[in-house]
Amino acid sequence: MKRGSEESQTPLLMEPDSANVYDFFYVDRARISTLYAQLFPQGTLTSVKTTSQQSFSDEKGAGTDVKILKADVKSAESGSEGIEHLFDASWSIPLEVLARLKDLSMVRNAVRGSGLGSIILTDCYLRVIDFTSVQALWEPAMKLAVDTGQAVQWGLTHENVPPIGDMLKAMSSTIHAHFLTNDAAAWSSLRPENLTISVSDLTLKYGGTISGLWKVLYILDAWPDGGEPPNIAIWSGGQLIDAILTAMHGLRTIMGRPPNWVGITPLMIFRSAEGWHPPTTST
Repeated sequence: MKRGSEESQTPLLMEPDSANVYDFFYVDRARISTLYAQLFPQGTLTSVKTTSQQSFSDEKGAGTDVKILKADVKSAESGSEGIEHLFDASWSIPLEVLARLKDLSMVRNAVRGSGLGSIILTDCYLRVIDFTSVQALWEPAMKLAVDTGQAVQWGLTHENVPPIGDMLKAMSSTIHAHFLTNDAAAWSSLRPENLTISVSDLTLKYGGTISGLWKVLYILDAWPDGGEPPNIAIWSGGQLIDAILTAMHGLRTIMGRPPNWVGITPLMIFRSAEGWHPPTTST
C-alpha cells in the first residue's frame, strides 16, 4: 500500500501588501537595481524559488506455508519526490523598491520643497516625442518656417538651416518626454530599451500625447532657470571648450529642456490596471 504526504509550497519572497496591479510604460532597470541593492542588504533579486516535496511509503507482504511451518515476511519501500519552481523576479523589483522607499519616507509628492536628487512620485499627463520618426522632416520643416516668416524668433535663416538640420539628424535616436503635473512641467529623455512598447509604435498609436493619466516616479535633476548661456568668464576652459559649451547651450535651447521646466530622470512610468476615465464636468 502506497501512502503519501505532500508539503505545501513555500515561497521565498514575501507577497506584496498592495493588491494593485500596474501596467508599466517605462522602467529604468539600471537605476532601479542600484536602489534595490542599497535598500535590501542581501543584494539584487534575480529569481524567486518555491519548493514542494511529497513523501511516500509502500508496504509489500510475502507468505509461506510449508507443513507445520508458516511465516509472513513484509518489506517496505519509502522515498520522497521534490519539485522546484523558479520565477523571474525582474518585474517585482520596481514595486519592492517603491514600497521600501515609501516605508522610509523617501518619496515626495511635489517639486516644491524638494532638493536636487530627491525622489518624487506624482500623477501626470504624458507626451513622448520620437525624433526617429521625424528625422527626414527636420530640414524641410525649418525651410518652410523660414519661407513663411515663422522662424524669425528662432534666428533661423536659409544659410544656417542646413547645418542645424545635420546637427538635429545626428541626434535622431533621442526620445523626449514631457510631463504635466499639478505643480510643474517636466522634461526628460527616455532610453528605448527601457520602454515596454516599441519606439515605432509610439507615434502610430498615440501621436504626440500618450492617452490617460499616468504615475511617474522620478529623480529631480534640474530646477527651472532663465535660459541664460553659461557664464564662461569666471570658469573658462579655453576658447575651444568655451565655444563647445556655448553650442551645447544653444542646442538645449532649440530642442532640449525649456528654461521654465524642471529636468527629471524617470525611474518608472506606470498606471493602474483598474482603468481611468476623464473627469466629467456638469453643464
